[in-house]
Amino acid sequence: MSALRRALVPLLLVVVVISLPGCGRNKGVEMPFETIDKGMGAGRRERYESKEPGLVIIASLRDFALLEDDVPRLAQKLKDIDYDHFCVVAVFQGHKPTGAYEVEIQRIRRQDDVVTIYARFATPEPGQERTLVETSPYHLVKIRKGEDMRGQFEFVLNVDGKEVVRKTHFIP
Repeated sequence: MSALRRALVPLLLVVVVISLPGCGRNKGVEMPFETIDKGMGAGRRERYESKEPGLVIIASLRDFALLEDDVPRLAQKLKDIDYDHFCVVAVFQGHKPTGAYEVEIQRIRRQDDVVTIYARFATPEPGQERTLVETSPYHLVKIRKGEDMRGQFEFVLNVDGKEVVRKTHFIP
């Protein structure tokens, strides 16, 4: 019995040492958000021009210029946000030839220094009625900055289970 214990003790120590690093790992937290605006961005003055999906992070009033040209009618709303306590996440589906497209941010999750935005992009069904105007669907939300949300963060846009955009942004 004593020989068995001498053999098992080192084996158990190895198992414990290998298991410990995963015990303290942050599993991630859901980040509540509030919609600022959601729409199609129809017309020449009010749209994100790229055909590819886009992700814009506004963490300070200085960052506001990143979005000002894409949604000018929201300028005052975005300027009024308290950027000491909140930041804005804007998701764009990309330039579309007609209406009936839509963006919906479904949830936002943070794990360590990675913030993942889960969104759904709706596209028109065949035969579905749609406006014959060019659009640029978007969804803008604000999230609270906690004391631990300062510094360099990786933001990932995940649409329908697939990563479509990844970018790094400094949160002051």
